[in-house]
Amino acid sequence: MKDLQSVLQRIPRIELKNFSALQQAFSHFAGEPVKFGVWRPLVDCTVSADGMEAKIRIFEIQEELDKQPDILSDILKALESKGVREGILMDAIRGPYVSQSWVVVARGIPPIKGENAIVKYFSPSEKKPQLKSDGKTDFYEMNFIDEVHCGDWLGEKTPPTTGIFGRTVTGKPLPAMNGRDQILRYDPKTVTSVEEEGRTILRAAVDGAVEWKEGRISVTDRLTISGDVGVATGNIEFSGAVVIHGTVQDTFSVIAGRDLSILSPLGIGAVGRIVSKNGDIYIRGGIHGQGKATIEAKGNIYAKHANNCVMRAGNEIHIGYYAMGCDIRAKVIALDKDKGRLIGGNVVAESQVVAAYIGNMYERQTEISVEGFNRDSVKEALEALVNEHQSKIKELEKVMRILDSYETATEPLDKSAKAEYESALLTRQHLETDLHLLDNSIKARAAILKTRGEGEVSIAKAAYPKTHLSIKSRRQIVSKETKGTFFISEDTIHFE
Repeated sequence: MKDLQSVLQRIPRIELKNFSALQQAFSHFAGEPVKFGVWRPLVDCTVSADGMEAKIRIFEIQEELDKQPDILSDILKALESKGVREGILMDAIRGPYVSQSWVVVARGIPPIKGENAIVKYFSPSEKKPQLKSDGKTDFYEMNFIDEVHCGDWLGEKTPPTTGIFGRTVTGKPLPAMNGRDQILRYDPKTVTSVEEEGRTILRAAVDGAVEWKEGRISVTDRLTISGDVGVATGNIEFSGAVVIHGTVQDTFSVIAGRDLSILSPLGIGAVGRIVSKNGDIYIRGGIHGQGKATIEAKGNIYAKHANNCVMRAGNEIHIGYYAMGCDIRAKVIALDKDKGRLIGGNVVAESQVVAAYIGNMYERQTEISVEGFNRDSVKEALEALVNEHQSKIKELEKVMRILDSYETATEPLDKSAKAEYESALLTRQHLETDLHLLDNSIKARAAILKTRGEGEVSIAKAAYPKTHLSIKSRRQIVSKETKGTFFISEDTIHFE
């Protein structure tokens, strides 16, 4: 047996299959041949289960391999016997060879997934006040309404590409996934789509103002007045956005359905009502209300300054330099942290008031009231919105899997499958719209929770005596010049 072991090592083509039969033959020789193994081919070949890799192993001792390296024909025959004809690695099959070691000699070509569709949209200007200074003049500038004309670019889609088929080492074709398509979300009444140079381009169908509405880009009606609103125009009431390059003369009113922008650096004076029913208001030059002007917006109000007027916003009010003798109400009231002054009047916020100065050195009485909120209730509402958002995400993922199954199909869709595919596309569009609205609601609740306690008044520079602060049910009268943050927690006003 020991001698046989050395023989087997010198002749690796012998594969021992039945050791017990061999051992028995040595112990009790019966004079008959005993099958104990098989004669292996010089070159063995195996193909992986997925067909993407072929390996060979040479059953010859290394000394003999080094003497007779010309076994390429044997290798090719082994590959042919397994049907390997694609992706052969010539460098590997030409040697040098290693005895009885598996060597990869062919690799399949994996399929290449197509590129996903690429979608781009017009980027709306951020409605965020920017207080700038050139050393001499301060001004409050915003890109408030994005005006476009018929034919202007609003977005585009580069279509998905077709995947490239792969092949196994035996030549079997492997289907490739096509790139995932995306829907261009737009309002077909005000935006058109055209094919240009292999892309789908969105262009404004009408003059107006760009707006995202329910997750779709659209162009709202826009009324542009190059001069003033006054005797020549009368009062203005318009369902869309309104851009006034001049001012609004005393006693006249403007009511807009969407955003309203008054661009005169002189601002407005003793106007009647300036109203945005469903949008924001921007007054570049500020307000000199003379106790008569009323400014109302469902969204936000932005103004350089405000004097003796009424301001109401469904969301936030941002004022650049000062608000004097004004009646102001909004969820958040914010003035510039370096220069913004709240002097006199009555200021009511739902969650937060921010200013550099409140009151003045002449101790003019200034009423600041924060109604406050229930943090636990806001957290519960936020949690409910997040859960709904996650649920919608799961629904969307399910729909995306359905779409993937159709988009990767190698055969044309029949009528039934096409109808289901189109239904899934529509469902995806609705879910994406719902997610867009939920995102906005989540951001609004999260912004409230950033407020200190359950209501906050933040004074960056100084609050002067006779500043009356009311947060929820608690009142605080400032008796000496003070700066810091007042907030309420556990029904107690705290100061930091």
